[in-house]
Amino acid sequence: MIDEAKKLVKELMQNEDSGHGMDHVERVFDLAMKFAENENCNKQIVALSALLHDVDDYKLFGNENQKQLTNTNRILTELKVDDQTKKSVLDIVSKIGYSKSLKGIRPTTIEGMIVSDAD
Repeated sequence: MIDEAKKLVKELMQNEDSGHGMDHVERVFDLAMKFAENENCNKQIVALSALLHDVDDYKLFGNENQKQLTNTNRILTELKVDDQTKKSVLDIVSKIGYSKSLKGIRPTTIEGMIVSDAD
């Protein structure tokens, strides 16, 4: 599932060169997985959240995508992710980002904190 998620994200981000493209996603993913090794957490949620954390970034895909998490939802549905995992990933992705952090919006789960720190 993770390899397929990487493929889908890569397709979506292939033309992105703002510094939030696939190179950034892979760095966040690698770092998040290293952090996850030392924590009692759901590594699948960490992996999916790290891979998907920028696929609806307003700077790349607009405000409506960010609000609806359009690409995140589509990818999770395409991967046939179970409902609980999907809910967890959507919650994390909705709370990741510098501008959200400035507003006091931060992930509350260990998985979300790991991805936020890696980002």
